[in-house]
Amino acid sequence: MTSIRIVVSTDERYAMPTAAAVRSIIDTSAPGEALDVVVLASDLTEHTRQRLRRSWNASNCTVIFTPVELTRFAGLPTTSAVGAQVTTGVYARLLLGELLPPGWDRVIYLDCDTITRHPLTDLWSTDLHGRLLGAVRDDYVPTLASPYGLPTWQQDGLDPALPYFNSGVLLIDLGAWRRERVGEHAIAYLLTHRDDIRLFDQDALNAVAAGRWRQLDTVWNVTGYWRKPERRTGAHRDILTTARIRHFAGHGKPWQPQPLDVDDGHLFFDSLARTDWATHQHQVPAAGRESTCAG
Repeated sequence: MTSIRIVVSTDERYAMPTAAAVRSIIDTSAPGEALDVVVLASDLTEHTRQRLRRSWNASNCTVIFTPVELTRFAGLPTTSAVGAQVTTGVYARLLLGELLPPGWDRVIYLDCDTITRHPLTDLWSTDLHGRLLGAVRDDYVPTLASPYGLPTWQQDGLDPALPYFNSGVLLIDLGAWRRERVGEHAIAYLLTHRDDIRLFDQDALNAVAAGRWRQLDTVWNVTGYWRKPERRTGAHRDILTTARIRHFAGHGKPWQPQPLDVDDGHLFFDSLARTDWATHQHQVPAAGRESTCAG
């Protein structure tokens, strides 16, 4: 049986969307496809872990909870130069090289605000051609020198035209990640540039992997930026309906009061209905409202 290895990171606050995210992966998996899911758990209670296990109960899915010691991230920025705020748990994936089983040579990382709509088989089998990772170019921040791009590209001597990726969906060569000490270098970058950071570990990963990542097809990480009609032209005309992974990036998550990015928020609630949070009630506003989120 083919086994696809996946990692997500969560805490008590984001347990509910994480339940939906992984449930969507299970429900869209191909026949005969096994899923090994590692949850990087920051301050999850045992009660919440059991709820997640019940939510993901499936014969083809093995779940491992791996605790993350947040003191490892002391000194890393939690407020960005553009006013965004996070908890230190956002940095958990920088420890992938040491926290994941040593026998794993590649992994798919997914943010907890994603909904998978297609088997991950094709993504998993993508040839990275020796690159550190595969990712989708960020539609809102297409290059290192774009507004909200990498703030230190010039002082770091990087080509301003190099593409900048959204880190919500990553296919990672763990062998290369470990050899190149990606996580360690990313943490060092964050400490050095803590006053300049805009998008936290996404900035750091773009700095460390600049020019050394493979660009994936946009369908693997479709954000709300594609809601603007002027973006949906040519090959991208039907991008929202053909998305293989829908990423509710930025502000206005479907589960939040008065969400901004809600036209296809039902995708989230359809998956949530098959979890231990099935009774969570939220009224999704009518379709046709355009997202105004950024980030």
